[in-house]
Amino acid sequence: MEEMPEASYVSPYGKTVNLMSSRPVNYSRGGMIKWEKGQYHPLKHDLHHDNKKVLLEVGSLVIPRPVIPLFRHYLARTGDLTIPEIKDTSKLVQVIVMPEEYIVPKKYAKDVQAFLKSHGVTLPIPHDKLF
Repeated sequence: MEEMPEASYVSPYGKTVNLMSSRPVNYSRGGMIKWEKGQYHPLKHDLHHDNKKVLLEVGSLVIPRPVIPLFRHYLARTGDLTIPEIKDTSKLVQVIVMPEEYIVPKKYAKDVQAFLKSHGVTLPIPHDKLF
């Protein structure tokens, strides 16, 4: 079997997704994942699949794009959910996410999960509930 280069992966549906960068960005502080300069380009980067390597604290929560409108109601009540960035990378794990998702640090994850669950949303969203 042929190995894929480190800068891409194959989605569960068989699509090869190229990553925007081979170097992960530290998002342990949390917050909205933004498009960096020059990244939002439909001919260069996949706009619909996870394609950005980030470093997160174990136990952090990634809010996917379809859940962001509901999550905004939570943010309106609580304000920003960020913490100081964790500099010790040995305490972080590499995850592939996509811009326009929101990272909730471990400190706030249980409260956010409870809010989402009270509105019928459980993360991660099972594959059979995506469509």
